[in-house]
Amino acid sequence: MYTLICAVQDLALFGIFITGLVLLEWQIIVFPILIYILIPFLNELVYNCFAKLLFTIEKEKKRMEQRYSQSELENKYIENLPILYHPSYNITACGIEKLHPFDSVKYGRVFNILKEKGFLQEQGFYKPKEKVGRGLMLHLGMSPLYLLYLNYAAYVSKCIEIPLFFLPASFLRWKVLDPMMFSTQGSIDAAVLSLKRGWSINLSGGYHHACRQSGGGFCIYPDICFAIEYLRKCFGIKRCMIVDLDAHQGNGHERDFIDDKENTFILDFYNHSIYPADTFAAKGISLSKNVDFDTSDSEYISMLRKTLQKILDQFKPEFLLYNAGTDCLEGDRLGQMNLSQNCIIQRDQVVFEECLNRDIPLTMVLSGGYQQINAPVIADSILNLDQNLKIKNYNRKKLQNP
Repeated sequence: MYTLICAVQDLALFGIFITGLVLLEWQIIVFPILIYILIPFLNELVYNCFAKLLFTIEKEKKRMEQRYSQSELENKYIENLPILYHPSYNITACGIEKLHPFDSVKYGRVFNILKEKGFLQEQGFYKPKEKVGRGLMLHLGMSPLYLLYLNYAAYVSKCIEIPLFFLPASFLRWKVLDPMMFSTQGSIDAAVLSLKRGWSINLSGGYHHACRQSGGGFCIYPDICFAIEYLRKCFGIKRCMIVDLDAHQGNGHERDFIDDKENTFILDFYNHSIYPADTFAAKGISLSKNVDFDTSDSEYISMLRKTLQKILDQFKPEFLLYNAGTDCLEGDRLGQMNLSQNCIIQRDQVVFEECLNRDIPLTMVLSGGYQQINAPVIADSILNLDQNLKIKNYNRKKLQNP
């Protein structure tokens, strides 16, 4: 609805602007420009007021409990896996999404491969039923000022690193922001499902450069932070761990949890010589490892397993969010690492194996990856998890309810 309202406003102002050009009246030309700059303030004020008025955490708990109640899960247990996907995850905008090297439709490609291989059935997964709501975002700490900035095409263009400032903001909201909002809700839902089923995978998400105050690096909404904060507010979870194995530093969630090291442990394996090199955010990392082009497969897997085992035994998280970026694959010009496809598959297995062996619920999100080979590798990795760890048949020893 908000996207539609913004689109109508944009069209009306554009019509007035064109009229002014035709009549050569500078007052008519300037008027829509001023209104275009000022009207988001009014929109956001009204929208935020209504969102806060209508949202309560009690209603949210009830809604999520109804969606993923134990009886509902038992009814769907045989056919539904704790995998989240929605066709709206994929970002397609008349081809302009190809101006960025990120494969913005890999989510659907992974899903289709899993269906072709027989791992997923047409109805054998979960779909987020809506985009993440404004009231929920504000409750989870999203900055109202940042939400205001997202009404301006220039700022959105800066965040997604594509020069689309000349397009109406409502178009970018429809084609870019709305899909990311679906993916963000998918990460939240996946986190809830992991408490019930022991594991979950959102076939999108992992916007680890976004925090609650700003975005960047093709990341708008801080789904990692939202998923963790949601579990804390609705399920009483306290000790959470983020394992970020994307080639880039996860500066977004590090900024969000920089003052909460007691309850949030962040393990970040990343290439220290590439974007974003955020020294302030690095203060939020509990433990980091520098991995680069010279890091071999065997060295990487050995370091990951030893590090993860030690931290899981010492920190004892109640929930783990795994940011499984695949931009560390060989050939990725942005990640600048040299890991093989088999190493990525082993990497994911190590994380799942160590968590499931300790009955620690985990949620995997896909994050970065800038090659066409990423989607098949991700799908192969998920198939490998079932082949070697039998994740389809995994049952949690401890069930967590709202």
